[in-house]
Amino acid sequence: MFYFLLYLVIFLITSVVFLIIYLLRRRNKIIPIDDIGLVFSVFIALYTILPIISWLLQGGRYILPIGRLYSLQPTVYEVLELSLIGLCYILGVLSIYLYSVKGLGILQRSPILIHPSLWVSNKLMFISAFMYIAGFTTLLLIRYKYNVYEAQSYNETYIAYLNIPKNIAQVLNVLKGLVSMFYLVFLTGLFMRWSNKRSRILIVFLFLFPFIMFEVGYSRAYLFQTIILFTLLFHLFVTPIKSLKIIFASGMVLLVVFLLLGIRGSGAISEQFIMPLGEFDVIWGNAVQMLREKNQEILSVPFYVYLYEFVAFIPSNILPFTKASHSSWLMDTYYPVAKAEGGGLMFGAIAQSVIGFGMVEAFIRGIIIGFVSLKFKSWLRIYKYSWRILILYLILYLSIPSMARGSTLAPLFLIIGSPLVALFLLSMLEKILPSKGNIQKIIK
Repeated sequence: MFYFLLYLVIFLITSVVFLIIYLLRRRNKIIPIDDIGLVFSVFIALYTILPIISWLLQGGRYILPIGRLYSLQPTVYEVLELSLIGLCYILGVLSIYLYSVKGLGILQRSPILIHPSLWVSNKLMFISAFMYIAGFTTLLLIRYKYNVYEAQSYNETYIAYLNIPKNIAQVLNVLKGLVSMFYLVFLTGLFMRWSNKRSRILIVFLFLFPFIMFEVGYSRAYLFQTIILFTLLFHLFVTPIKSLKIIFASGMVLLVVFLLLGIRGSGAISEQFIMPLGEFDVIWGNAVQMLREKNQEILSVPFYVYLYEFVAFIPSNILPFTKASHSSWLMDTYYPVAKAEGGGLMFGAIAQSVIGFGMVEAFIRGIIIGFVSLKFKSWLRIYKYSWRILILYLILYLSIPSMARGSTLAPLFLIIGSPLVALFLLSMLEKILPSKGNIQKIIK
């Protein structure tokens, strides 16, 4: 009976995702890959369905004698409960879309965002490029000063960061956020100028560079952010993607590369956490572990962990209480040795709802994500707001994987930090600094 219900939940998750796609493309044939709610639902579906399929293909019992899931051996009831939590996230997105079904019709115009109100000017591009170079150079100098670049692997890099003075580490985090924002503004301006040959050449170079410099064993998150960002910008400013086959094929390639490059670290760290599906099984293992302890009434989560996503943008040294993400708490509590050796785990949206109010919380969080998605989409389509809204939307879109892998709402509050500071700096410099024409007048 439970197995039948499990197959039914898998079918419902898939059906709801396709229903969202149908609602978003009823009036045109464009694939709505720019929709935050839809992409979030797809990620939740992947992190729910893939581990279940892996478990089912092994006969409902993990057979490889490695990792937590082999030790935990989740029951079919636990797997069913976790799958229902994943379903509730997606149903939350669907419910707000159904509630706003009339408004969706207004938003179903072409996703192309070439409009004067959103235009990134040449002056703004120059300022962004200059600020990026200055910020990145400062970042490199600080990293070299504290020997971060002497690390030979992802784990060693993480340990090096742990040994940096706390104030310096916070400066580095702020700088990384600012530099990313400057780069994003400049890249968006390039895509807006796709018709220019030099812009296209520079775009191709910027796309290939991270792959040329990538080393197996390091974090592959930047590679996937690059693929996601360039695909989205191409969809928004060049040609909308209309083929489901292209999306499916690209998704499969991303999935395979994700699994192949997902093994990093060495020694006990890799052996402890490696699974057939890599990170998918690891994050699923977090949910199983939290659910098992919750059912046994031995789960104890500090209150500050629940507060993290609401104060994520605030530096920890000015908070009157401990600031720790779900992932940090997980490593500190259960795997301190692995953390000391440079290991780390993402927590996962499903596990986050497990330690909270379960399916009800997942449904509400899904509603919030869907609401935010529709709001940004409407702000961009009515053309009443400037390029700043466009950049905030891009930042939030790039955070979708983190919503599914880490904390669902933390990216929403992190916008208040470095992104807003960067936008404020760029806006002030754009107003203060003279344009090319004014410079020539001043010289004369």
